Amino acid sequence: FDKNILLNKFNGQSAGTNPIGWNLFEGNGAIDITSSSLEGDRAVSISRLSSQNPSMSHYFPPQQDKITVEFLVRHNSGTGRARIEIEGANDGYSFFNDYIIVKLYSGWIRNNDAQVVNYDLNAIYKIKIEVVPGANTYDLYVNDTLVGDNLPVFSTRNNVARVSFTTENSNIGYIIDDVKVFLTDNICNVPQGNRNRVAVVMS
Repeated sequence: FDKNILLNKFNGQSAGTNPIGWNLFEGNGAIDITSSSLEGDRAVSISRLSSQNPSMSHYFPPQQDKITVEFLVRHNSGTGRARIEIEGANDGYSFFNDYIIVKLYSGWIRNNDAQVVNYDLNAIYKIKIEVVPGANTYDLYVNDTLVGDNLPVFSTRNNVARVSFTTENSNIGYIIDDVKVFLTDNICNVPQGNRNRVAVVMS
């Protein structure tokens, strides 16, 4: 059984184009493939340039087992906020609700707006989020070190079905790379019929 749900390093994509396989809203901002990679040869640059918040999101069938969302991030410029949303789907899978919100701004990696650990501008960080869908807490790792144990979620959901990268508040530029979503634990038994599994692997 393959526990990988989403693997995306963005490598080999054309610089200056939109990332393949993601749902985008650029508004008056910009979301582009960049050669300023955090690993490999490509990454994604997300820039709020005016009044609207650009966003990129990826949906996958709702997951109900313990799940990990992991990515590399570098805040390059601006006083705005990088916002990462882990979302659950409603019963009809017609819309999504925030489950966990991680933000980077003013030198802090945050659980929503609560300060967790310091970060430096123009430095690369590996952020990892582990949660059991339905739980009201989660664990946050930075560079493979547990920095937030049993942090409160934004709002409890019974599944994880989408990851989104966006901005808020004011102008900011940041880079995302090596996005991974996978089941945290190896599962050897046959999954329950109402639990969907899918692997989306991109370069």
